[in-house]
Amino acid sequence: MTGDWKKSSRLDLAYVRAEMERTVMAVREYLEIRLLPIIDQWREHRRLFNAKSSNLLFMDLETSWGTPPGQDHSLIFQICIWDAAKHEIVYAKISQAMSVETLYNLKADAQWQAQVREWYGPPSDKETEGMSLLELACILEENGINENIFMIEQSIAFCNHDNLYKNLRRIGKQYLVPRRQNVLRLIKAFRIALQDFKINRGLGSMHHILFPQDTELIRYAHTSRADVEMTYKQAGVYFAGTEERDPPPGIQTYFKKGRTSG
Repeated sequence: MTGDWKKSSRLDLAYVRAEMERTVMAVREYLEIRLLPIIDQWREHRRLFNAKSSNLLFMDLETSWGTPPGQDHSLIFQICIWDAAKHEIVYAKISQAMSVETLYNLKADAQWQAQVREWYGPPSDKETEGMSLLELACILEENGINENIFMIEQSIAFCNHDNLYKNLRRIGKQYLVPRRQNVLRLIKAFRIALQDFKINRGLGSMHHILFPQDTELIRYAHTSRADVEMTYKQAGVYFAGTEERDPPPGIQTYFKKGRTSG
């Protein structure tokens, strides 16, 4: 009986994996041959991306799980920002302007304290290392960043945008963050484009579908530079899919038309 159960479990797992692989292949084919929808407000992002403009930013933050007492936003531990020409504007750890021990004891929460250890080391009287928010603001100003430019992030709920805005608001520099209406959330774009597929549209999962060869990059997901690079590459796939393209050449065209015809 036990042997039958194990055999059944292996068969079930093999079936699930096969179904997942079929779905992945179907998504790749769909993206190759279909014209993807794009809403009007994202056409400017596409234009700026194709022009490799400095007025389009790609940003990712690594932030605290939860908010410190008395605050309405998470702390920023790491930030990376590129422009559409792949110029890296900043990639840095952020100091919290307090000792590691003080930061550690802000919340009696195991997850919070584990994250503090991960980023700044064990509790000590050393100040948390990294760039100050004021230094970050100076870099943004020097690069001409302001509320009128455009941005792409990978979260569904403006998490990166809102946390940067609220952190810089603490020092009166919130005007350096693009307006919310100028932000394209890439996960939302793929949700609209791939609404007929039951897939995880998170950054790492989508990258595995679109760029399976990027194993090293995917391994470093949830570090800000890797997440910015994945967002940049996936945005290129999305924007290319929203523009009219020549059909694939040769016999593949015939078979793909056959599979997608009504």
